[in-house]
Amino acid sequence: MFNLKLEATYNIPNVDNSTENRSFKTSARPFFSETVVREIVEEGIIKLMAEQDEYSSKVSGYTLQCIDGLLLGVYQYTPMNGLSYIPLPDFIERKKAVINPQNSDQQCFKWAILAKHVTGSKKQCIENYTTHEEKYNFSDLTFPTKLHQVNIFEKNNPNVTVNVYGLEKHFQPPQKFPKYEVFPQKVVDEEKKQHFDLLLITDYENSHFIYISNFSRLVRSQKIRHNARVIFSLLKKFNEKCGNNTKVIQKHEAMSYGFMVIANSDVPAELLEQFNIPTSPIIFRGGEDNKNVGEHFVKSIVEIAENIEKLLQTNIPITFTAEQQQAHILCKTCNLCKNGFSVGNHKVADHCHLSGKFRQTLCNTCNLKLQTPNFVPCFFHNLSNYDAHFIVTELGLDVKRIFVIPNSEEKFISFSKHVSNNFSIRFIDTLRFMASSVYPYEYTDGWNKLEQTHLPEKADFYSTLTESHMQKEDYDHAKTVWSHIECKTLGEYSDQ
Repeated sequence: MFNLKLEATYNIPNVDNSTENRSFKTSARPFFSETVVREIVEEGIIKLMAEQDEYSSKVSGYTLQCIDGLLLGVYQYTPMNGLSYIPLPDFIERKKAVINPQNSDQQCFKWAILAKHVTGSKKQCIENYTTHEEKYNFSDLTFPTKLHQVNIFEKNNPNVTVNVYGLEKHFQPPQKFPKYEVFPQKVVDEEKKQHFDLLLITDYENSHFIYISNFSRLVRSQKIRHNARVIFSLLKKFNEKCGNNTKVIQKHEAMSYGFMVIANSDVPAELLEQFNIPTSPIIFRGGEDNKNVGEHFVKSIVEIAENIEKLLQTNIPITFTAEQQQAHILCKTCNLCKNGFSVGNHKVADHCHLSGKFRQTLCNTCNLKLQTPNFVPCFFHNLSNYDAHFIVTELGLDVKRIFVIPNSEEKFISFSKHVSNNFSIRFIDTLRFMASSVYPYEYTDGWNKLEQTHLPEKADFYSTLTESHMQKEDYDHAKTVWSHIECKTLGEYSDQ
């Protein structure tokens, strides 16, 4: 198994002694011989950068100063499997949301499944379970059952689906007792008629499957602060009306789009023309004959990306000016690593393969590390929150791979569409790169408030939606912004 850890330094510009070191890491994941190394490393790096962006946007005033390093952790992989009885933490036990059979054998997966059918006050006694064993096919499973074998159980029981969740312990000072959080380990796309939610808990070297009888009660405290009931349900999409009272309130459809391809200034215009890379804005407006704007957009950028991939395979020989050639001959150290050249690591002239222009003098090792990119970025503002919904549904226009990094079931950190085995379009939300701002939304309840000539008081930033006041550091940041951009009214502040 391996994981990645990103070390970074942040500071508040123009504020002394504000430097802060932060680290971000990915979860450890298994690494098999058939695993595509480049893809999983890229996935990890994208997640790290997304966490870094999230931190920059949430912590007021702090900006990224530098990346200190990227660490690779390697661990021995031991597959998790269910073994014998493990008592539940008191915090989970008090929720009365799970059934934990007290088995002394290694068949806890079987007992967790059968727990759904056991009634009465003695649900922990295995003796009450054996009469239900014939309801399901447990063949081809080994006991203790490993997590990946749950798929075998589903295959042998076509009307059954199983979700498996883990339990993670957190210590949050000054609290004296740990906090437990449920997280998904295996979740099906669609629940079938016989569906089971299981909890897989660990105790040092042992693991244990437990039946979740009330999922809402188990995870409610993770979602809300009060004791109201929370319903977790997978809703089915439908278009047909369900009676005379059904009304269409609102329907959003993409009607047009516009984008522009930005190329490096070193790329010759004739080369862009040769590969049909547009150099002026592309504008498209839908109509009766072109109603599916999302599909039209995806096809358009896929075609351009395919042409960019061909363009990047160009290799024009290097051309020197007399001054560049003389500077290259006299150069004694690599421009990147600053090390001297040697017989085993000789001098190389780095150049742009698309224009032939000389760029710098490098050692052979550094030159080989400069690889042609295997993707083209596609930037959207507020992609995660809105525009992604119009695009993601159209990405499956062919059989080529789609890669998604979700933030939730409805929001995406990033997603990619492959146009070939080795090249893709990577969609990126520019909003995630912007620092968060603070604004007294509920205080501004009339046009007259926008004429106010001073920043509202800290108490005026209270949000009834989150039932919370703003943090002092956020208010200090708002005052800094007001002063720095020399706002004269609250209206000018809202425009920033």
